[in-house]
Amino acid sequence: LSFNCGAEGETSDADVIALRARLARAVLATTLLAQGTPMLSAGDELGHTQDGNNNPYCQDSPLTWIAWEQADDALIDFTARVIALRDSLRPFGDAWYGATDLSWFGRDGAPLPEAAWSDANDRVLGCVSGGLLLVVNADPRDAAIVLPAGAWECLLDSTHATGHGGWHADGGAALPLPAASLMMLRRRA
Repeated sequence: LSFNCGAEGETSDADVIALRARLARAVLATTLLAQGTPMLSAGDELGHTQDGNNNPYCQDSPLTWIAWEQADDALIDFTARVIALRDSLRPFGDAWYGATDLSWFGRDGAPLPEAAWSDANDRVLGCVSGGLLLVVNADPRDAAIVLPAGAWECLLDSTHATGHGGWHADGGAALPLPAASLMMLRRRA
């Protein structure tokens, strides 16, 4: 399954370009914040796409060469920010979690029922691990998610070019989540 964000190949459509960039940031953050060792292809952090070619093994051409002069500086800054957050906060650490260490909830703020894991039509969820909260909207439409109790500050917002959040939200409020976005929040003291 693929998603071209509304246009196939290169485009000058600013909305498509912005959505592709937001999606790239959300996927990079998902990979880098996941448990285990993150695996990136060379150039992912620069915005190198190989023009969508997922099997360029035998290509020795501009398709696979890293075009350093075309590097996406904002994406590099975003990637560095996510790596720094991963390094300092270890959101999912290296240990396996039990039911009391990690909890999942749906867009309504209620615990995520087992059937929701198989519901391909609902791609909005949240995860609480310690004092950190990760919320994801993998849907192509904007959505909202009800936050768990407490006061939250945003540490990472994939809707921002370099991932800066800095805003605050209270539990019980519906947090707007743009399409193809990921946010990491920390419980405020």
